[in-house]
Amino acid sequence: MSIRGSQKLKFKLLIAYEGTNYEGWQVQKIGIGVQQLIEEAFRRVFPSVDRIHSSSRTDTGVHALGMVAHVEIPAREFNMPLAKLALAINAHLPRDIRIISASKAPSGR
Repeated sequence: MSIRGSQKLKFKLLIAYEGTNYEGWQVQKIGIGVQQLIEEAFRRVFPSVDRIHSSSRTDTGVHALGMVAHVEIPAREFNMPLAKLALAINAHLPRDIRIISASKAPSGR
């Protein structure tokens, strides 16, 4: 396997959401968390994405205007300009959850 085939690219995400319809940030056993919907959206575009890691979490019904998270995407799957990443994911999210921006982050930290 080539180096690019196993390499992961890390991206910092700035996320906003209206939390009224959600059981907070984290994936939940009962109900829907924002993290679950974002992970599902990423997997529709990048099937090998596993988990989105956030800087914090919120409770049921809480809104966020600048939650920071990161995602690692296999380099072999990332075939678009960075400027299109947020747009591609937002196309698969409900209107009350938005990726505001995505930027390259250092790997291995």
